[in-house]
Amino acid sequence: MKSNFSLFDDTDQTALLKDLTEGLIEDDKVVFQQLISTISNWKNDLMTPAQAAACGER
Repeated sequence: MKSNFSLFDDTDQTALLKDLTEGLIEDDKVVFQQLISTISNWKNDLMTPAQAAACGER
């Protein structure tokens, strides 16, 4: 495993999303779970950051 690789548990994922989206979206557990699920799907589909960003712009 690369030294710059990090694993995040559910609590860490939610905390990171809260920090990154502060003031942009409502603080709602369901919204954060939907975001985590979407990001997970992108990773499972081996999408690049550019491809994921293009999906978010739709």
